[in-house]
Amino acid sequence: MEDRIKKFIREVEEIERHILDYSLSKNINGNKELIFDFIKRVKSENFLNEDVFKTESEFLSKLVPGAAVSIGVYNKEKNAIVVKSVSGLKAFFESLMKFGGINLVEKEFPLEDSLATVLLNSGKIHKVPKGLKDVALKKVPDAIVNFMDDILGPFYVYSGGLTYEDNLIGNVVIMIRGNAIGGEISEIIDRMLPLFGVINHYYLNR
Repeated sequence: MEDRIKKFIREVEEIERHILDYSLSKNINGNKELIFDFIKRVKSENFLNEDVFKTESEFLSKLVPGAAVSIGVYNKEKNAIVVKSVSGLKAFFESLMKFGGINLVEKEFPLEDSLATVLLNSGKIHKVPKGLKDVALKKVPDAIVNFMDDILGPFYVYSGGLTYEDNLIGNVVIMIRGNAIGGEISEIIDRMLPLFGVINHYYLNR
C-alpha cells in the first residue's frame, strides 16, 4: 500500500509543476492560493479516503464562480458516463431535476455520439456546440432542456475528458450563465484535467 501511495504522489508531482508554472505566473483572478491549496490537499496522507469527486467539483466551482460543475466516471462495460458529484449551483439544479423527475447524481449518460467520445478523449475542455442538449446525450427530455433554457437564459456548457495512460476515466462538465470561460481559465482547467485523471484512477482502484 505504501509503494502505491508513493507512486500516486510521484505522478501528482509530475503534473504539479506544469500546473503551477502557468497558474502562479498568471495568478489569474487571484487563484494562486486556491490552486496551491488544492494540490497540497491532494498530496495529504488521507486524501484518497475522501470523496475526491466532491473535492474536485467544489474546487472547479470556486475556480469558475457562478458555474455548476459535475464530475463523472466512465463505465467501460456500458460505454457510459455516470455522474458522481455536482457542485456550484447545486441546490438550483437539484430542485430543477426533481421537478423533472431526474436524479442527476448516479445518472448514466451513454456515449452514443462519436463526437462526444472524441471530445472526452482529447483531454481538454471544450465548449459543447448545442449546450445542455448535447452534453446530456439525449438522456434529459427536451421539455426539461427547454425549461432550463427559459429559466437560465443564455448559458454555456463545457465538457472535458479525464484520462489515465490513454484510458478514459471520466469527465468534467461546467455550465455557466452569461459569460464564456476565458482562455486563461480554460488553460488552467486543461492543466488540471490530467491531475484529475490520476486522482480518479487511484481512487477508483484503491
